[in-house]
Amino acid sequence: MTLASLVLVLALSPAALRAQRVAHHPQPSETLNQKWQWAEQQARQDDYRRGYWIGYSIERLMGEYSFIGSWSSRGNRMTLHELLYGEKPEFDMRDRRDHDRTSERQVVKEVALLFEYTADGEAARRIRVTNLSGHVDVDGRPVIWLGLSEDDESLDFVQQQYRTARTDDLKEDLVMAVSIHDLPDRVVPILTDILTGNDDDDVRKSAAFWLGQQGDPAALDVLRRTARDDRSHEVRKQAVFGISQIDRDDAVEALIDLARNGPSDIRKESVFWLGQKASERAIEALGDMVQDDSDSEVQKQAVFAISQLPAAQGVPLLIEIAHTHPRAKIRKDAIFWLGQSEDPRALEALIELARG
Repeated sequence: MTLASLVLVLALSPAALRAQRVAHHPQPSETLNQKWQWAEQQARQDDYRRGYWIGYSIERLMGEYSFIGSWSSRGNRMTLHELLYGEKPEFDMRDRRDHDRTSERQVVKEVALLFEYTADGEAARRIRVTNLSGHVDVDGRPVIWLGLSEDDESLDFVQQQYRTARTDDLKEDLVMAVSIHDLPDRVVPILTDILTGNDDDDVRKSAAFWLGQQGDPAALDVLRRTARDDRSHEVRKQAVFGISQIDRDDAVEALIDLARNGPSDIRKESVFWLGQKASERAIEALGDMVQDDSDSEVQKQAVFAISQLPAAQGVPLLIEIAHTHPRAKIRKDAIFWLGQSEDPRALEALIELARG
């Protein structure tokens, strides 16, 4: 290894006492596959007996103060940027605490994929996905850093890694790695194939979760079908959760349809997540279910969902249910949840009900 390709990065915090070795690939113009072959050669030549990491980054459009990975407010942990380049990143994660993230602008950020290998280098053990501004712990092992890669070649590479993955835990890591690529036309079909395939249910649940993070109409269609028809109850539940994470009007309609007409084991789940939406359409549908659904368990779940709404929306509905619902046990549930509210209107309604 040349001196130019081997960088000793000293920890900037006094709490970190040992140097961390980072080997940087010298040719940014090479393809990811070429860089990876170089990394494997480096690992063999240097005989990394305790294991090592190979990593690269892609670019992703993200909220200015959002991040992927882990971050700690403790000042003695190194960010990945510090580890790789020996200097603090321009963006300090502590800055995000002073900003309103609901209106943050979208910016391009680097997201790293770090593959951990044992000394034999036969197969990756796990993968960490993080922004360069995130904190990482590489267990004192050397890092072989390949630099920035294009989304398409990265996604091809991750797919190939998935095909040869030996453990379900690694497959779950790779599902997340697939999902972070800003290529919905490719990512959604890949995740769909995993979700509808023959892998373990935990892997398929991970695919359902990350489909829900895509915010894509095609992803919504897949999740709707999965919630109705999948062979696994747990995967069906995760599909409902995935739908709840999609910020679209048709996702609300999908939850309403599942709550009214879905399989019996999914209806209550759909009602719960419908309550988390708190949109006018969702609230209207919950009110209708409390009054009209033939299944008392679904009615009770709808009352609970209403109780989780902001007080301005939920308390008036609970008061109406407590006063007028034809089923005594549904009225009793509404009264219970009014008793958990700190809204003055809830107390007044309870006093009125007690007086008869």
